[in-house]
Amino acid sequence: MSLWGGRFTGKTDPLMEAFNASFSFDQRLCKADIRGSQTYAKALSRTGLISSEECDKLVSGLEQVLQEWASNTFKSQPSDEDIHTANERRLGEIIGTKLAGKLHTGRSRNDQVATDMRIWVRDESANILEYLRALISVAVHRAQQEIDVIMPGYTHLQRAQPIRWSHWLLSYAWSWKADYDRLVSIVERNNQLPLGSGALAGHVFGIDRDFLAKELGFTTVITNSLYGVSDRDFIAEWLFWSSLTMIHLSRWAEDLILYSTSEFGFVHLADAYSTGSSLMPHKKNPDSLELIRGKSGRVYGDMAGFLVTLKGLPSTYNKDLQEDKEPLFDAIDTISGCLQISAGVLSTMSIHPDKMKANLSMDMLATDVAEYLVRKGVPFRETHHIAGQAVRLAEERKCGINQLSVPDYKSLHPAFDEDVAGVFDYEQSVENRNVAGGTSRRAVLAQIEQLKEWSNVNRPNVTCGQRSGGHKMPYNIAFVHPDLGIGGAERLVVDAALGLQSKGHQVTFYTSHHDLNHCFEETRNGTLKVRVYGDFLPRSIIKMGHILFAMMRSTYLAIMMITTQPAYDLMIVDQLSVSIPIFRLSNAKILFYCHFPDKLLTARESILKKLYRIPVDYAEELTTKMADEIVVNSAFTSTIFESSFRRIRKRPQVLHPGLQISAYIGQNTNDPLSDDSIRAMLSNKTTFVSINRFERKKNLALAIESFATIVKGYDKSDKLRLVMAGGYDPRVTENVEYLAELAALCAALSLTHHTIFPMQPSKAIPQSTQILFLPSFTNAQRTYLLSTSIALLYTPKNEHFGIVPLEAMISSCIVIASNSGGPKETVVNNVTGYLVDDTIDGFGGAMLKVLNDLREEKRKDMGRLGRERVHEFFSLDRFTMQLEIVIQSIMEGKCEREGVETFRRFRYVLSSILVGLLGAGYVVMIHGGATVMLMGALGCIVGLLMWINNV
Repeated sequence: MSLWGGRFTGKTDPLMEAFNASFSFDQRLCKADIRGSQTYAKALSRTGLISSEECDKLVSGLEQVLQEWASNTFKSQPSDEDIHTANERRLGEIIGTKLAGKLHTGRSRNDQVATDMRIWVRDESANILEYLRALISVAVHRAQQEIDVIMPGYTHLQRAQPIRWSHWLLSYAWSWKADYDRLVSIVERNNQLPLGSGALAGHVFGIDRDFLAKELGFTTVITNSLYGVSDRDFIAEWLFWSSLTMIHLSRWAEDLILYSTSEFGFVHLADAYSTGSSLMPHKKNPDSLELIRGKSGRVYGDMAGFLVTLKGLPSTYNKDLQEDKEPLFDAIDTISGCLQISAGVLSTMSIHPDKMKANLSMDMLATDVAEYLVRKGVPFRETHHIAGQAVRLAEERKCGINQLSVPDYKSLHPAFDEDVAGVFDYEQSVENRNVAGGTSRRAVLAQIEQLKEWSNVNRPNVTCGQRSGGHKMPYNIAFVHPDLGIGGAERLVVDAALGLQSKGHQVTFYTSHHDLNHCFEETRNGTLKVRVYGDFLPRSIIKMGHILFAMMRSTYLAIMMITTQPAYDLMIVDQLSVSIPIFRLSNAKILFYCHFPDKLLTARESILKKLYRIPVDYAEELTTKMADEIVVNSAFTSTIFESSFRRIRKRPQVLHPGLQISAYIGQNTNDPLSDDSIRAMLSNKTTFVSINRFERKKNLALAIESFATIVKGYDKSDKLRLVMAGGYDPRVTENVEYLAELAALCAALSLTHHTIFPMQPSKAIPQSTQILFLPSFTNAQRTYLLSTSIALLYTPKNEHFGIVPLEAMISSCIVIASNSGGPKETVVNNVTGYLVDDTIDGFGGAMLKVLNDLREEKRKDMGRLGRERVHEFFSLDRFTMQLEIVIQSIMEGKCEREGVETFRRFRYVLSSILVGLLGAGYVVMIHGGATVMLMGALGCIVGLLMWINNV
């Protein structure tokens, strides 16, 4: 059904229908279109145009449409003119056309498509930025590793001066950094919402555009509706940016094409990025680089064609603007591929330092001869002429300028002396260029450090907004986390801190415990500042009262922070909320990130524990309520949060954690393990992998039991292995006990096993080992395991979120996970993995399906879809962008004031109780005896009533 046509009596010519339709190419906007429609439905509900029940049906129906797109089961119809028509048509089939027809109330396809395009471009830009950052990281890494290699530098394709190979590499890294910064600026400048502009004149029903902007991740709304529906400058800017970036890639590719020829022989491309000749067997062609060079012209054409389309258009929306999509889509696809191929080429090619050295010639040091005379006091213009005479003399004698005698040089100028021989040293020539930006070792190392610092700390802020009062971000932010170890919660807050720091915010971590032998690298190597207070305090007494002592340590940490540390704009508190009232004494805003309610994480076996948990649970709810904003890691956690904390009025925002995708791109996974016997163990077998902390709640025994089941029924069982990798802390009793229990389970199931502890040689690992335990693995080992395993087994039931399935998906590894909790929001069943019952039959059946039923092509397809899903929804850049939106809302005072009001009442009650206690003390001194008891009882009753009434 068409979205228009009521005033028409005649039918549209079929040829015109095909000519007018855009569904064949704009269907890639499906996710952005559905995301915009879901948010628009919520905005309609806020105006009262639709009921909350209708809103829920619209949102859930659209979610079903989205899942159909994700699983490639969406069925288009010939009547689908464009993506908007197709999605609304399918929505009507699911929930009924009458209700679906309400979705478009007050909205035009003009502002709808403008919004879709901005969302899509913003999301794709986040991916492009990750690819650029990965490419820069590869260049910087090689520059550091190969800093001592000297090569000829060229101008006009003629040998000019000796330079470091690393200097050449970094010249392109700086170009790519400039490309990165430009794209960040484009995204930031164009992150404005057109939705709510209507066809051209604005929205008639008073839609809350600020709400739409906040929900969709825009920093502001476009304030003129005519401009909102017609502006395509952001696409023109993007096409220019891609053209300029392709120029840099094309020049880089051209250099490497030359350097890889037999005539140069400086570099050797890996087979993975080369092709051969159909006729000449000896040929090895640099097709990857030639295609990068060739595709640059294609992108320039996209830009030129679109600019001509825009020229002369009248104001507001015109159908010509439909022609914005194909050139943009093509440019983004092209540059995405080129950036990823470039990183692959650069990370796998080898260099030939001997060939580079052999191509150095002494005439390249003629400039050094001139500089020698300058040091002797001869004017440079004169020295330049003299050095040229030396070159001519050497050519006449058919020798190098280093072979001219001292008398020969003295005949050219009397300032020459015996020490001229020191000039003819390539290493010394390079080292003489010891200025900022020069090619000396020190100068190149400085460039490397600058690029590392930029990558880790000083990248611009994509979603930079405004502070209330007109001050711009960044902010001074403190993260407060009780124990900075290596669990999933720690990975989340560390990544959040890295993301905010990368946007220019000042970030400091505060914790009660930080073991340098048991933490993430970024908290150990100085990338993140970490302050520790309260580690001397006990964790328990005879293994009892853990939560009370944790609250005590957290309280001490908070007191030390507000009394000894500088003021912060924002405190981000997670896990324990007991410190929030103390932070309320400062002027800082407070964001609480709830991984899961603590009250649900503790078993209550005894009556005593049930009793003492009552005030603890109440304190958790009360102090959590005092935060300015509450964020949770999944919709599953949000549901649990709301049912657990019924006194908290505000609904927590869902903010899915994100992955630092660049950490998984372009890594060399061929040799990540320093232990040869481990590598041998992990080769030539089909591997399933489980990655989780060694805790009973992670249900790791299920992975072993399921593996034991399939071993019995699989005809190639001798080729199967299961790697049980996970966080392990020898100080934690449960870790030690559970690992021993799992080893005993292997023995009971007749499975051979071996355990490798860090910092401990493994010696020879028998090839017959079926279960390999790998406690406290490294990042390189994680990446290697996931990229080489056939599937991840993720066994926790009702996991709050679960970052490991995302790590598997970005590594193109199929996920088999329990059909509960957070994985239901990350893993798409039968698309990126399998959601199964948490039983041996459930996991074992899925494992056999992967082994027996999936062809290699299907496995690769599932891996690709998983990788795309992480890029689309779970990148660290996306997470950081959403987190910054929440932070900006807090800083501008746009969040509910429940936290402020709760603390005000809390403080009032405490003050009243204190006054009561002082009064009781006075009565004690004056009257004593029964009067004191009466007054004390009365004070307790009054205090309790005030507490109930106010808190």
